[in-house]
Amino acid sequence: MKRDPASRVLAIVAAMPFGVIGFLLGASSVENGPGGTRGSTGALATRASGRDAVSSRKQREQLEALRALGYTSGSLDAPERFGVTPDIITTAKGLTNGVIPMGAVLVRDKIYDAFMNGPEFMIELFHGYTYSGHPVAAAAGLAALDVYEEENIFEQAASLESHFEDLLHSFDNHKHVIDVRNIGLMGAIEMAPREGAVGARGSEVFKKCFWEENLAVRAGMDTLSFSPFLNSDPDEMQQSFEGIRRVLDAID
Repeated sequence: MKRDPASRVLAIVAAMPFGVIGFLLGASSVENGPGGTRGSTGALATRASGRDAVSSRKQREQLEALRALGYTSGSLDAPERFGVTPDIITTAKGLTNGVIPMGAVLVRDKIYDAFMNGPEFMIELFHGYTYSGHPVAAAAGLAALDVYEEENIFEQAASLESHFEDLLHSFDNHKHVIDVRNIGLMGAIEMAPREGAVGARGSEVFKKCFWEENLAVRAGMDTLSFSPFLNSDPDEMQQSFEGIRRVLDAID
């Protein structure tokens, strides 16, 4: 039986008890070619030309892309911006703005058909979890999608990209910094590790930002990762980076 597109999505999208992959607002793996961004490892972006695609002093290639609803600036997700078509996309936190657990898997027709063309007496995709399809998670997901559209969230994110990029790259020549990279509203400041104490500098920055500047930053070893709100206030973004600079200037 041929199904309409809506029923196809319902057949393969399942609400999960925990997010699958995420970087604040939803993430996905892209396994069918080079391109994309890895967020949890410190905003490692694909190799590309120009600051529009990626700004970095280091050239990199990755095989994984962050779906990151809106964070790739003006695009729904990273595959759209990079012009790739993944075989499988897993997504989670961005579906509900992270307020309640929900995850989903989207696949291309060839994968869908492999499940749908089995014997008539068999269930197409025999899977599920105790909390799958929870109505509260589904309601939160619908509400979040409405806000994305009604408040032009992705357009707001796109308008912040150059401001965020300028603030981030103002650390290019800082004494402790060995790399600065970004794409859209995701970025990272990578600091040189202390001799014999990898991660110590990042840990100190994390603590000082919290206790002295009232800032919560993400430090992965000696790399500070950033993904501001999609509707951030530009002045507040600047104040935050000024606080980070004060901390970096003060540490050894």
